[in-house]
Amino acid sequence: MEKELTVQELLFNDQPVVINRKLAKCLGLKEAVIFQQIHYWLEINKRTKNNFKENKYWTYNSVKAWHENEFDFLSLRTVERTLQKLEKDGLLESKVFNKMAGDKTKWYTINYDKLLEVCNKKLSEKEILSSKRKDAGIKGAKAKASKMDSSESIQPTWQNGDPYNQLGRTIQPTWQNDTTNLAEAIPEITTETSTKISFSNISNSSKGENSPISFQNRYEKIIGKKLGVTTLPKFQEHIKNFRADLIESILVYAEETNARTYQWFEDRINDCLRKGITTGEQFTDDINAYREKQRQAKNRAIKEKEEAKNLDNAIEVAKERELSAIINREIDLTAAEEVPEVKQLLVDIVSTTEFNAWIVPNKFLRIDDDIIFLCRNNLTKGVIERKYKDNILSVLRDNGITGELILEVERN
Repeated sequence: MEKELTVQELLFNDQPVVINRKLAKCLGLKEAVIFQQIHYWLEINKRTKNNFKENKYWTYNSVKAWHENEFDFLSLRTVERTLQKLEKDGLLESKVFNKMAGDKTKWYTINYDKLLEVCNKKLSEKEILSSKRKDAGIKGAKAKASKMDSSESIQPTWQNGDPYNQLGRTIQPTWQNDTTNLAEAIPEITTETSTKISFSNISNSSKGENSPISFQNRYEKIIGKKLGVTTLPKFQEHIKNFRADLIESILVYAEETNARTYQWFEDRINDCLRKGITTGEQFTDDINAYREKQRQAKNRAIKEKEEAKNLDNAIEVAKERELSAIINREIDLTAAEEVPEVKQLLVDIVSTTEFNAWIVPNKFLRIDDDIIFLCRNNLTKGVIERKYKDNILSVLRDNGITGELILEVERN
């Protein structure tokens, strides 16, 4: 029989692993837990003046040691991925200061400037989104109140005198006429179409394919799982506050893109708030514009790749032609004029032995502005090419000869 747990095993009297809620909002829960613990060890090292390198305090551990000693409530792979993510985002810096060459244990320190930059940006974005959600909630509640006031058959009574409470959530009205219960926010409509939509139509719609429960069932089917205790209220709140045609367009897009999480839906809602999208048509236009932009970018990339490939091919062909021309070129030496004085220009650039061995036995010819070094054999040509050609060409330039220096072998 297994030993039963005690309270002391679940609620510690000593110092537990703690997280800062703001940090968790900025980085995520797992990231905040690991980040806080690394900061804890850095602070200890500061107090003990330990592991100070490159003007920073560091702490070190292998991933396995971090997991076993600090984060055994997370999986080893989760610890590894989280450390990699924090490092990739620039929040953690890592180096290897180990004395043994085979020891690859990473040392970590925190980039506090980057931390402040990231958190300030994240918190600011969350405040903006929260404000937009609140405005959307108020707008939807006012639209519902306005429509209810204009109906003779249905008269809502706001329980708190205000359709929006202090927490920014829409307060559900208690209907005096209990024959109808509208679970979906009345969509905003233009003056032109408002006279064509009756409360009976909206009530019937709430029981059909555009009802909140229908939207919920459809999205759960798309992502392949039920919405949870935290995500379901959020989903229902969005259904109340946004037009049915917008929700419908988002669900169609979810099916097309094979959405798998509630967060996908939340991200699309946030996109709509950020871009001021309120209708299904606007959402569809935005998606089509995005896809067209992606298509154009892809086409440009393909075109640039093809142009680069064609350019490379053209360069390769040109090189092959040039090489072929050089290999197949035969210079007509019948019109060449021998210029023995060129040999005398080269006396000072080589030793007497080298001059007699590699310069004297050969001929110098001139064709137009070019100088032909006519070698007795291929061995001589190879030696001249490797050892003397640059020096010979330099002497020719110094003496006003600007043409090419061409090495040829005597033909039998």
